[in-house]
Amino acid sequence: MQKNSQLITKEEIINDHRFKAVNIVPNVKDLHMFIARDLADKIKVNNSQGQGTTAILPVSPLDYTILANICNEENISCKDFVIINMDEFITEDGNLISKNHPLSFSEYMDRSLYNLLKDDLKIPVENRIMPNPHDLGEIQRIIDWRGKVDVCYGGFGISGHVAYNEPCSQEELGDVEYDTLPTRIVNLVCASRTQVAMSTGGNLEAVPKKAITIGMKELMQAKEMHIIAMRSWQPAVFRKAMYGPITPLYPASYLQRHTNLKATIIEAVAELPQLIPA
Repeated sequence: MQKNSQLITKEEIINDHRFKAVNIVPNVKDLHMFIARDLADKIKVNNSQGQGTTAILPVSPLDYTILANICNEENISCKDFVIINMDEFITEDGNLISKNHPLSFSEYMDRSLYNLLKDDLKIPVENRIMPNPHDLGEIQRIIDWRGKVDVCYGGFGISGHVAYNEPCSQEELGDVEYDTLPTRIVNLVCASRTQVAMSTGGNLEAVPKKAITIGMKELMQAKEMHIIAMRSWQPAVFRKAMYGPITPLYPASYLQRHTNLKATIIEAVAELPQLIPA
């Protein structure tokens, strides 16, 4: 019988041989620093070998100002660095939300990374990729053009989503396997929108109802899948995703099938979930 995922201990996570590495850091600030350093080193190594770097990145919750500072201080060129962002909100009529929208992921990337790099190190505009609701095949073409995705850094939503691959039933999928789904437009489930509303002062009505997301198909092509977890509600989510059944009802569970998993989580996520009256 499979062990209850919520009873998986810190020691079991550390000793889980499915992970090539498990990094447990004290707090959120340390996690931001660790991931920024890790990605900067990948870019630096690839540059030294005359190779570009391609990464699939989330917007929230990573602090990309740290990566910008490292690259500026160490003169790490990002001219052959391609960033594929996981997702973006779209309007009801199927267009990307405006950069003027307070929840724009594109504007966040400009503000926290792209605009901060020194001019001679900057990522070219054409290498700053957001999924396009009017060209769903673009992400796969970019991956094919680059010939690789070096790394995907990603966390899990409270609904079990990774990117905005939202939960659904196998009946809804029919004969399709969830981890073969490509870039597509999705309706956000209530739990995902409620999670976003934590950063809107609880204003659920301000959260868009639709998004464009890269699919599990594209995510799973990354040579390295680097899982991050830093939220107070993620002890249970991390365990369910990594130790629960693989199911479209919890899409992040499909990452268990990746052959090069790494994880960087904060100490609080490594500890067993606690049930505390609110």
